[in-house]
Amino acid sequence: MKTLTIRQVDEEAHEGLRVHAAKAGKSVEEVMREVIAERFGPKKEKPDLRPLHALRAKIKKSLPPDAPSAMEMVRQFRDDEIAASDAKRARIDTDLGRKKKTKKTAK
Repeated sequence: MKTLTIRQVDEEAHEGLRVHAAKAGKSVEEVMREVIAERFGPKKEKPDLRPLHALRAKIKKSLPPDAPSAMEMVRQFRDDEIAASDAKRARIDTDLGRKKKTKKTAK
């Protein structure tokens, strides 16, 4: 690793950098290392997402128009899993004689 010293930095620029670093929970030095690495470091190639987009379009075409979205399917699965877990817990509580007490309403 090399060491770099920067002199004669404008006070407002330094203050802005210091505030930015503080908000990010980082040191000024760490922020500057990130900036230098991002701007002048080795370039990262972006992945080619075209095959993924083509597959997504193909899958979407094969589904009926009223098919639920992935988000709706995940929510339904989660709700079903929660319901099954609650039912299992109730059976265990009953089997162990720890049936939940219900409040009786006053007449």
